[in-house]
Amino acid sequence: MPGPWQYICQFHRARILGRDTYTGGDQQLKPVTDHIRTPIRIDLRRYVDWASSRQNPRKAEKARARRKSASQRELPSLEEYIAHHVKQHSGGQGFSLEDLGVLVATQPLLLAFDGLDEVANLKDRALVSEAIVGTHDRLSTFAYDLVIVSATRPGATTASLWSSQSFPILYLQRLTYGLRLQYLQKWSSVARLTHESAEKLQRVFLDNQHVPHIRELASYPMQMAILLHLLHRRQLLPQQRTELYREYLKTFLDREQTEEKEPLLSEERKVIEDIHAFLGWHLQSRAEEGIGAGSISRRQIQELVHDHLEGREGGQELAKALFSAISSRVLCLVERETNQFEFEVQSLREYFAALHIFDNAPPRGRGNSRDDCLNALLERPYWSNVCRFFVGMFSAVEVRGIRHNLRGLSTKQLLRVHPLLRSTATLLLDDRTFQGQPDEPIQEIVEFVFEGPGVVLAEDGLLEASGTPLALTGGAGRKQAVRHLQQRLCEDNPAPLRMVLADSLNRHAQPDDGIATWWWNLFTPSQPWLETAATLTVLGGLNAQQTSKLAEVLPRLDLPTDWISELLVKGGYDGVTESVLRACMADINDGAAELVRPPEPTTPLGRLLECAIACSDQGPQESTQKISGSKGMRTKARRRSRSSTSTNSIALIEELRQSPGSIENYRGWYHRLAKVANFWGDGWVLRQAVGAVPPGVDLSAIATDERTEHLLASVVETEDQARARKGDVAWWRNRLHTAETNIDLNYSIFSLLTVARSNVLIELAAELNTVVNQLEPKYLRLLEKALKTSGRRLGGSALVIQDQLRRNLVNYSPRSLWLLRPMVTHNSVEQIDKKLVEKYGELLETSAGDMRSLLRIVGAEKTVKIDTLRGTRTIVPTGGWASDVKLGAIAASKAAEILRSPYEWPADVVQRAVEHFAERMATVEPISSLAARNSWFQDTP
Repeated sequence: MPGPWQYICQFHRARILGRDTYTGGDQQLKPVTDHIRTPIRIDLRRYVDWASSRQNPRKAEKARARRKSASQRELPSLEEYIAHHVKQHSGGQGFSLEDLGVLVATQPLLLAFDGLDEVANLKDRALVSEAIVGTHDRLSTFAYDLVIVSATRPGATTASLWSSQSFPILYLQRLTYGLRLQYLQKWSSVARLTHESAEKLQRVFLDNQHVPHIRELASYPMQMAILLHLLHRRQLLPQQRTELYREYLKTFLDREQTEEKEPLLSEERKVIEDIHAFLGWHLQSRAEEGIGAGSISRRQIQELVHDHLEGREGGQELAKALFSAISSRVLCLVERETNQFEFEVQSLREYFAALHIFDNAPPRGRGNSRDDCLNALLERPYWSNVCRFFVGMFSAVEVRGIRHNLRGLSTKQLLRVHPLLRSTATLLLDDRTFQGQPDEPIQEIVEFVFEGPGVVLAEDGLLEASGTPLALTGGAGRKQAVRHLQQRLCEDNPAPLRMVLADSLNRHAQPDDGIATWWWNLFTPSQPWLETAATLTVLGGLNAQQTSKLAEVLPRLDLPTDWISELLVKGGYDGVTESVLRACMADINDGAAELVRPPEPTTPLGRLLECAIACSDQGPQESTQKISGSKGMRTKARRRSRSSTSTNSIALIEELRQSPGSIENYRGWYHRLAKVANFWGDGWVLRQAVGAVPPGVDLSAIATDERTEHLLASVVETEDQARARKGDVAWWRNRLHTAETNIDLNYSIFSLLTVARSNVLIELAAELNTVVNQLEPKYLRLLEKALKTSGRRLGGSALVIQDQLRRNLVNYSPRSLWLLRPMVTHNSVEQIDKKLVEKYGELLETSAGDMRSLLRIVGAEKTVKIDTLRGTRTIVPTGGWASDVKLGAIAASKAAEILRSPYEWPADVVQRAVEHFAERMATVEPISSLAARNSWFQDTP
């Protein structure tokens, strides 16, 4: 079944040939590019095979040894192989490296490198990854228009690609409901089903698609195709993944036998199945050793069939007949290249390999029992899919024993820290392996997955094939996960770990789990309780008792990094209780208005936030929420109180949206600002509203108008003085020194950076450092956001301080530099970045918001030391930085430390630590060698 890159290559090929196929219309791909590229798809298995074959034939005996020391060798360049590949498939036409260079330099080109995960040897895979990155770096220097993509299974990427700035990671997600329905309809069309048959198939599928195991089986295109085949041909709904493949194979062979395409099937079906299983084992084992790239020649098939049937009565005659049958059609094998056969898809090869092990390994033995085989499969990433099929063939008793295998292997040094075993356990749960088992063994498997650092690895996507946070489904561990996570949340956990636990519980919980009631029963008037409640989204739909408790806790909170309204929006608060909304109003007026976006659909709290935004907007504005929503809320609010905070905020929003704020008329602005001051009082909202007044409006007239109340007059006069004294150092120094409240200080800093001239900022560097360095993290977040979003709205020129920075005539702290950065000229930014690179650690320690942009700045100039990232998980979210920076090397001890406490580290650093140990797994003995040494397929006394 073609993968995404094959499809993309065929799309461009069809455009070049003028064909109307592969339009993207069937997949509803929008927009579809009209930029046509010459596509070249490279199978990376063939590349490694070709690289090995270039050795001197007389040194063939040393080939395997060279593979084992792959880290000390280099592969021939991919450019050489591309030239060889194109020439080989060009019907005798020549194609050289020079021709490839001309193509790259003159034409839009797509290079699709496929099957990285099928390069079994991990050292070879690392070398191939380095070759891909090197190819990109070399060709990009002169390419006309080059795109390079590389495909691999999740978890099979390498540090070279993962950390490269040129290769962002894209995950193929599971099929959505809509895509499954489209796939079914397209499949029905290709299968030429009658209208009645297609309708029946669709009806049966839709009736059963919400059954958990059917939903899982239909998550990926290949399994979806097999499932539809079984539903149509046999009206069969498999219970698990292994059964899906088993029944598909049975259906396929039944058809071949019934239609007499293979006459031997009626007489020797079991033998033919056994031979396919043996070939699957043989090809999988060779691929792990880096031999054959998963394919086999006609002569090799003949020799293997002969050896496999040796000693059986009439075996040689049967071998000749079987070889004739197999080589003419090969049943489940295809001839992709001349005289090279392989299984049509890797999953079929893996299924047959598992079948061979299951059928031939003794139930009991020393080193060769099924239990021993399972252990060997579990600790080898390349055999993960084989392992899944293998345990799918187990009896109920054997399935219950898997937990003991996992526990036993987890004591090994490498597997103790690497998430391989947890990931495999997750896959076995997804495969419905434990379906029908008692609760106890399932609970133990789930605890094995989540215990200790496992829950963090699960949230980081390191245990899920799609790279997304783990979400177990009903009947496959969901209920047990909820139980485990609830228990751990009752413990005393570090804040980052507590949030991870809450995120995971929120993802797994369903309404009938009663999570809201459970957490409210554990209520304590504390910041940790409220933060967890927000993450669990249990702050909506509160009863009177819960509302009273919430109102009790809010005044007690002293949040250095978060905002009350931020937590309540996150938690889904939708109430209209006056004391709660008043607390939120004070929080918004303290600065949360800049950082917290109104929820959708809106709520009374959302209206307060929307009102704060409207206050600083200039001119009439369209509502960001539907009128019907505000009307319904207004009606509900008025039933409670005609003078409530919620009702008054709605009224103010509507008045401000009609206010003529865009005209240079001080009377219109007076009325607008008076309404804001009357509702909000003194705070960030009023000061931002005054700051939004255009420069042409006479602020002094508003301040001195006899109708203007003292509060508004004072704020307007201060803003008017700031604009009039842009270059007055003494005035600005006095403003900083006389700031008495948080709001005075924060807005004085904001005004200084947005209104004052460069000479003032240079003269007051020491004072700025003093006030900025004492800010709590949430206020630093506030100022950074405000400066980036609204700092230059008055049209003032950027600050020019590059010479003073370059000559070290002025000294700003890292915090001050961070706030200055969005307000200065491009040349000044360059000088600021140089200063930040030197002291970026101090800024990371502030825990003030998203610091990925800081790491991109630093990483472009120097290596970011891993140790500086400890404790930064909450301020360095996943993605958007690791591929753009140079990260320091991770020693084995540091990688182990990171994986023992991953909640202390950014998810991308945790991924880097996993990659470190993945490379070490390349030293594990190949399974074929282990099988031969321990006589896997022979009974032992």
